[in-house]
Amino acid sequence: MVHFVAELLLIIFADIRNASDTPSFSFPDVDLLSCSLVCRLWYDCAFPLLLKANDPDRNGDIRRYSSAELEILTDLLTESCRYGLRHATLFKHIEIPVSTVSTQGSRVDVLDNDRAVAIGRFLHSLRFDLKELRLDLLGLSNRDLLGLSNRNLLGLSNRNRPKRLAKLLSKIPTFEVCYLTTLHISNISPDGSNSMFQTLQDLIPFSSNPKPTPHPMFLLMERLGPHLEHVHMTNVYLSHLDLQIFGVCSKLRTIRIHNARLQQSIPPRRHGYHARRHYVDLHKTFADYLTGWPELRHLSIRHHDRNSFLGDTYRQLACEPPPHLVTLDIQDDTLDPHSVYYYFQRLVYSLKATLVHITVPYLSERNAEGIMTFIAELTLPRLKVLDMSLLGNNVTFGPFFEWRRRLWIVEDSWPSLEILDISTCEQLVPKFLERVALSSPWGLDVYLPVNCWP
Repeated sequence: MVHFVAELLLIIFADIRNASDTPSFSFPDVDLLSCSLVCRLWYDCAFPLLLKANDPDRNGDIRRYSSAELEILTDLLTESCRYGLRHATLFKHIEIPVSTVSTQGSRVDVLDNDRAVAIGRFLHSLRFDLKELRLDLLGLSNRDLLGLSNRNLLGLSNRNRPKRLAKLLSKIPTFEVCYLTTLHISNISPDGSNSMFQTLQDLIPFSSNPKPTPHPMFLLMERLGPHLEHVHMTNVYLSHLDLQIFGVCSKLRTIRIHNARLQQSIPPRRHGYHARRHYVDLHKTFADYLTGWPELRHLSIRHHDRNSFLGDTYRQLACEPPPHLVTLDIQDDTLDPHSVYYYFQRLVYSLKATLVHITVPYLSERNAEGIMTFIAELTLPRLKVLDMSLLGNNVTFGPFFEWRRRLWIVEDSWPSLEILDISTCEQLVPKFLERVALSSPWGLDVYLPVNCWP
């Protein structure tokens, strides 16, 4: 039934398109305008069937469609575009798990070329409506999918390493997806000591001047970079060369990097002071990019690995805060708690007029009490979301109320607050909730811990 409706739609669209050239029109008693309205009605009725319940959040999941269904859907989208129909409400994003675009070969998994072509045509048909593209590279950690031999794994040759991914990405019409503003990349895993995302080198034994070969993902972001406004990376391994990719993204408004690790490309013979110096320089590169985006609005970086990804990003951001930043969410367990306290306090104070969403980083008990006392006394006129969930039981507000008996926290300091997340703060004194309840406007959502006070 689904295919029948789609194929019937294609016939109607084709008849309308060729009406002026075809004497025997299928609908002789209906003029072109009326028939276009009929096609619009068919279009609206058929898509819920074709897209299997028409859920905009799930329509873009490539795994929902076989290659044949993708072809039919692509033809329908292409034909409907000829008559001014748009599909922005049907697809919020397109999600492509790379591991599903492969087929079983004789020895290793290889790229399913037919499916890759179908995906490319599908993206081409959405080139004017597609806003967000999600690429899940989880399959690239599998050496069979990459076609790596034992020689490759030993580091003797990695010339063909990105070949499978390059073939897939070559099907994506990057030069035509001019309206794409959001790119989400997840599960960039390392293979051995190399990053899957970094600029690769053709390793030639005994060569003193290896030829650099950009990774396909680097080339993809380079093409999309001038249009990108939002970049999300989850579970990624980056090298100092990977950070150069941010240089082509001049219009970034959102940067979200969660669970990231920075690969240190330090030769084995470098140790001690020199290695540490090289390590710090790598982090300064990322900080330079962050402070170089004048339109940056949302910054969210969460990292919990022992190899700090942020480096001195806190320090440089505190010295040169983005002037229009509205979301501040930086968490790195590896940094010195006192430094985090000082730089975070300085950032919040510098951005007090623009901040809308604040996530307070994890701090020790003493620093947590100090930072929350500072925020409670600071007037944040635009603050709508205050997330204290990372503090846990390290904040109680007990010392705060020992000598501040008449302070109405929300009314005085956070007049626009809409969401207060204290879902993990089980040791907060009851007086804090009392003051919040009495001074907050109608509509304030408070996320309480499970073991709440009586």
